[in-house]
Amino acid sequence: MIGHRNPDTDCTIAAITYAALKQSQADGNTLLIPAVLGPLNPETRAVLAHFHIRAPFALADVLPRVRDIMTINVHSVTDGATLHDVAALMHEYQIRTIPVIGPDDRLRGVVTVDEIADRYLSELQRGERPGRPPGGMPVTVRDLMRADVATVSADVLIEEAQRVLIEVKGRSLIVVDDDDRVVGLATRTDFLRRQRRRIILVDHSQRAQSVEGLETAEVVEVVDHHNIGDVTTGAPIFYLADPVGATATLIAEMYLDPERWFHLPHPERVALDETTAGLLLSAIISDTLLLRSPTTTIRDRRALAALVARTGLNAEVLAKEMFAARSDISARTAEELVGNDYKPYEFGGKAVGVAQVDVMSLDAVRGRYDELRDALAAAKGRQGLDVSVLMMTDIIGEATDLLFDPESRPIIERAFGVQASGGYAHLPGVVSRKKQLIPPLSSAL
Repeated sequence: MIGHRNPDTDCTIAAITYAALKQSQADGNTLLIPAVLGPLNPETRAVLAHFHIRAPFALADVLPRVRDIMTINVHSVTDGATLHDVAALMHEYQIRTIPVIGPDDRLRGVVTVDEIADRYLSELQRGERPGRPPGGMPVTVRDLMRADVATVSADVLIEEAQRVLIEVKGRSLIVVDDDDRVVGLATRTDFLRRQRRRIILVDHSQRAQSVEGLETAEVVEVVDHHNIGDVTTGAPIFYLADPVGATATLIAEMYLDPERWFHLPHPERVALDETTAGLLLSAIISDTLLLRSPTTTIRDRRALAALVARTGLNAEVLAKEMFAARSDISARTAEELVGNDYKPYEFGGKAVGVAQVDVMSLDAVRGRYDELRDALAAAKGRQGLDVSVLMMTDIIGEATDLLFDPESRPIIERAFGVQASGGYAHLPGVVSRKKQLIPPLSSAL
């Protein structure tokens, strides 16, 4: 369960609360895991701390790795085990490869059905009794094992591991940790029957805004309040793209009235506790600027009122706490601010990057505009963008100073009908990237 890159409060809370909602509907074999695609911003951290919720784990990618297919419960032997011991183990558990470990639990070698078969046939050809050479001493693992073992790390990409397996012409790969201790086994059969990771997207449907390796996974649901993006699926899925002010509003509606949602087969299992209600309330406050954003709808207002009633929280007080955490940029570098709440787009064949920073007062931050423009220009070159802009948004005064790279000035002036001066364009009344910035910018391009 993942939101977009550069996670904000809405996508983070959406992942947490929707994962819990879907978990209430799942069978015992399904685990819904909320994740984020980067570090959390100060506001989101403040919200989670307020409700004593741990942050979701950070997911770097969903590229298939050896850990996704390997067998964890691996049967191993020491080099003193006999041929009979190994054969009995293989027969009982229907396995063909057994790692050999030393007294320190580190990998020493491997015994496979091939070594046993070769030894057996050789002894038969010599007229010996298999498994018990002249002298009566039983054959041990040290007489059979191969020390040149093909190993991989659990974090190695499956494609790379497959190449290793092909090169060594083996049946399997031993998976070891940094200390050379066995943690798994990946066989040829494991590689053939691997399953794609299953992903639910919240608060986005653009591949450029999503997790690396998304094309290797299976997207099974989308819950979003933005424009329909370019994520495609091989089968029909539950896809909700509804123009409300926050994804949290959609999830709150599911909690508040689960019986009207056909994709929730067990509405009687849905329970909205105070913590979940508080999280959803915070996310709606964040994305609608406490219902001041032009993206706000009557449904956002109803959801917020219902959540306030459930929690008894004062929305104004909570909003002040959140916005104070959000607008404190004194300790953040220009590079961090330019990467803050950043989203990539493509309009008219042009690659566009739009970042947004919310503050309590534009006058208090205008002294940093020169360094911010330098960081913006560097990010534009580094990411190969045609247009790069930064919205410095006054969430109290409801206005935005739009910083941009010099080459984009004609586009900005055409899009918003303004004369840019001082290296930025002042846009009174503009606070929403989705509704007030992206449409005119895309039209101008």
